[in-house]
Amino acid sequence: METIEPNTDKNTYSGNTKSKHEMSWTMDQDFDPVMNCPICGFFCTHLTNLEVYARQEDEKTVTKVSTDLYSGKTTIETIEGHADNPSARRHGQILKGYCESGCNFNIEISQHKGNTFFRPEHTGHNEVTYPKNR
Repeated sequence: METIEPNTDKNTYSGNTKSKHEMSWTMDQDFDPVMNCPICGFFCTHLTNLEVYARQEDEKTVTKVSTDLYSGKTTIETIEGHADNPSARRHGQILKGYCESGCNFNIEISQHKGNTFFRPEHTGHNEVTYPKNR
């Protein structure tokens, strides 16, 4: 197995990952936690894509599995280097989505030494349009 140096831009333990956004949840009427938008806090969110990055520790290649959650289309590719893997050294996941007030976001999930990290990222904004009253 060929190895690669850890991606220091993604080290969850180096202090490089401080996000100005944070994860939060609201309890629904059945006391089930509902994820709020990590950008604006609105509770109506939609997940659109999932990316999974699989590799052994410091392995030079990563297997990326991408799924469009609406169409169900899934692709699998092997990538040399770190790609967009949120983990500096091993496997990671990225949930992509939006909220009904227009925020687009990614939630990067990675692990290090028994800790699981959720790092939200603002990826853009959509104009929200509502139907006109007739």
